[in-house]
Order: sequence, then structure tokens, then C-alpha cells
Amino acid sequence: MAFYKARFQKTSQKWYPHAVVVGKSISTKELAQALSDRSTVTLSDCRAVLREIGLVMAEFMAQGKSVKLEGLGSFRYGICSAKNGVE
Repeated sequence: MAFYKARFQKTSQKWYPHAVVVGKSISTKELAQALSDRSTVTLSDCRAVLREIGLVMAEFMAQGKSVKLEGLGSFRYGICSAKNGVE
């Protein structure tokens, strides 16, 4: 279950949900253990894949591609500018 609390935004005079994280972050080791428990893949194999997935995804995204992981979501690089640009 996702947790949230209501947050009031003065500029729009409206309430919006704000995500709340509960407890400590789950480590790579804990995630690998849970994956291993639910499959036939060993704990060490799960940990190896989890350690490398960020680097592999970054390589594809650096080529301008998005990465879609079934059941998890789509990932792509984004760009944000805090100013109005240049002439």
C-alpha cells in the first residue's frame, strides 16, 4: 500500500497528495534475497544482475533510448532548465 499525506499549495489554493516513505530503504541484498526466494535464481545471481542493471540501462539511455521493464515501468533521461534559456 502506498502512503501519502495531504499538502496544501498556496499558489493554486488546492490540496495535493504527497508520497511518504515508511521506514528505511530496502538494500540491494534484501531485494536480491526476496527475488531469490520467489524464483529458481540464486542469491548471488540476483545480486549480480541488480548491481549491473543501472549501468546497462544508462548505456541504452545515453543512446537516446528508453528502457521499459515489465511490471516496473519505463525509464528515460529527462532535462530540466531552471532559467529562461539564452539568446
